[in-house]
Amino acid sequence: MRKVAIIEARLNSSRLPKKHLKKIGSKMAIEHLFLSLKEVNFFDDIVLATTVNNIDDLLIDVCRKYDINYFRGSEDDVLGRVYQAAFKHKADLVIEISGDCVLLSKDVIEQVIFAAVTNPNVDLVSNSFVQTYPGGMDVTTIRFPSLEKAFLNATSPFHREHVITYLLDHPTEFTKLNVAAPHKHNRPDLCFVLDEEDDLKFLREIAKVEDLSSRGNIESIIVAADKVAKINQNVLRNNTSINKVLYNEI
Repeated sequence: MRKVAIIEARLNSSRLPKKHLKKIGSKMAIEHLFLSLKEVNFFDDIVLATTVNNIDDLLIDVCRKYDINYFRGSEDDVLGRVYQAAFKHKADLVIEISGDCVLLSKDVIEQVIFAAVTNPNVDLVSNSFVQTYPGGMDVTTIRFPSLEKAFLNATSPFHREHVITYLLDHPTEFTKLNVAAPHKHNRPDLCFVLDEEDDLKFLREIAKVEDLSSRGNIESIIVAADKVAKINQNVLRNNTSINKVLYNEI
């Protein structure tokens, strides 16, 4: 089974333009995510799925710096973009990751992948069907045949804009499994998603007290976040879990 992580990211977001290039500590937001993914033991490939817009040339430059593969496709048809990236890179299992999840823990990623590998008949495995982990620790796996069915059959703009909504809207055709957080990580009240300026301030404060190079240590990130959680608690989330359709900024 060829396991490919596909990161959805673009720079032309409305709420916080070029957010993936913003500095958090000593590195850009997207660099933190890339470094976490490169520590994961289970990937056969890592691919950034971005757009053909010229502004996203800057993301390609970061990919080249970290030896990350990339695919460029439609800005609006995110389902098509991810499917085509998966097809090109011969994925059997797609690990879908939002570029907004900049502090995503490698241990959380590995937990979800392990659940997918040990449940081979399940089409979708995620830790966000029921939100128990903090927002921004979201990982979803999709088996390629299921992704292909969605790509071929989804027609509405809503289903083309969001990768898994077609599958979720056809529960008799596709099976799913939720991975719950252990008690010590069960903090859905926290959100590490990089959506708006207050999120950037929040993440930068975490970086001041927590060594973000210890990317697997979700416990210490949660402890650091508790000290500054008020900074972004009033940010209005369009959707903080997969049940609410992931993120509008991908």
